[in-house]
Amino acid sequence: MKKKGNICDCTHQRDLELCATYRKVISEATYIYLPDILRKVAESPASRFFVSEQRAYLVISQWRKSGVLSVTTPLRRRMFEDIWKIASDLMTQNQELSLYDAVFEAVNSPAPSFYLTPGSTRTLIYRALNLI
Repeated sequence: MKKKGNICDCTHQRDLELCATYRKVISEATYIYLPDILRKVAESPASRFFVSEQRAYLVISQWRKSGVLSVTTPLRRRMFEDIWKIASDLMTQNQELSLYDAVFEAVNSPAPSFYLTPGSTRTLIYRALNLI
């Protein structure tokens, strides 16, 4: 199980994308109401799923073996379900593709959202903006 404080190789990329999306949403807003802005940012599409390929493979392979998805938070659960759907479609299209390779490709494909709460989005954006 992933421990709090683990850092994924794609964290910097996620933070840059969050900040860029935040700036875009702010610039397009007719009025600034931060809760709405943060919700829109969190629900915006991302260039990839921001989880490591190894972690996604571990969670999904354990899920397939046990039938139980070990992730309990709803957004993370939905993220792994979406990754599995993409990986499963890839394996259907290419019978020779291994689960690991399918998950790798799925994680690196565009994601429908950042899979973050508005509060987490705010924390990450503010932390990233202070570092930039």
